[in-house]
Amino acid sequence: MSPNVDFQRVYFRFLMDLTRALTVAKREKSPPRPDRLLVLSAVALGAIEGRPFRVQKLAEYLGMPRTSVLRRLEELGEEGWIEYDAKGHALIRADRLNEPGVVWVCDRMSTLIHRAHYELLELERKENKTVQSGH
Repeated sequence: MSPNVDFQRVYFRFLMDLTRALTVAKREKSPPRPDRLLVLSAVALGAIEGRPFRVQKLAEYLGMPRTSVLRRLEELGEEGWIEYDAKGHALIRADRLNEPGVVWVCDRMSTLIHRAHYELLELERKENKTVQSGH
């Protein structure tokens, strides 16, 4: 197997494990829709970093049509995930960030990231050792 395939295996396993973790946290059989997850993640990141988004900037940041972002925000708002400040910035509700399912997903993501990081370092080490030995 070529080294490139080994690296790809790590990347795709990480994505699959992350998707499974999000599905378990959601308590449904189907994985979360990527567009909803992107919008929610970007809103959370903006709020956590103290740079919340208005709809247009969020759409530009995500590379999604403004109307799609509006629909996702509306859905997430109806489910109690999103609220708006007086200036129209989308914010994730702070109480939702501390829910057990969200905390569990963050812990699981940390574990998955560390595992993938370790595996990639090992692959790079083996690759460098092979190059140095001339094989």
